[in-house]
Amino acid sequence: MSTASEILKHVMDENPKAIIDTLDTALFDKISSKIEEKRIETTRKVYGEALDAVGNEDEDIDNDGDKDNTDEYLGRKRRAIGRALRKGKK
Repeated sequence: MSTASEILKHVMDENPKAIIDTLDTALFDKISSKIEEKRIETTRKVYGEALDAVGNEDEDIDNDGDKDNTDEYLGRKRRAIGRALRKGKK
């Protein structure tokens, strides 16, 4: 049943609480979907279209569009953290 027909049914039944509840639910759903769309749009603007797929990573570690010193630094840092974690497990 659509929101409009549901509200109309509540109007005909003279049930104001149900009308308000239905409107609240519909409004919340609409607002939350718009917020999610904006979040996705903003994320894409900030981080680009998508990260590299698992197994298809490239040398651009920070995904800024180029390979430079920051990518080398992050690579060394990740390798050092990996070594420290493996050493700690032994």
